[in-house]
Amino acid sequence: MKASIENKINEKLDRLLKALEENETMLSLDDACNYLRVSKSTLYHLVSEGKVGYYKPNGKMIYFSKAHLNKFLKGRKTLKKL
Repeated sequence: MKASIENKINEKLDRLLKALEENETMLSLDDACNYLRVSKSTLYHLVSEGKVGYYKPNGKMIYFSKAHLNKFLKGRKTLKKL
């Protein structure tokens, strides 16, 4: 069981490192909230609904790809004021 958890952590770290190596900007929760201009609870809600992807390499803190956040922003519908 312990080896399984270590393997999962290593796989997640590898994915995070690969993303960083590809010059993909990673943002912390606070930075992502500021970037999207939403509260932490809103961002957690978007994550729980699967609308925004995230990385959790060490099992505690979550990180967001700026490229994925941009895709999320581009896909959002906006309402025009009348």
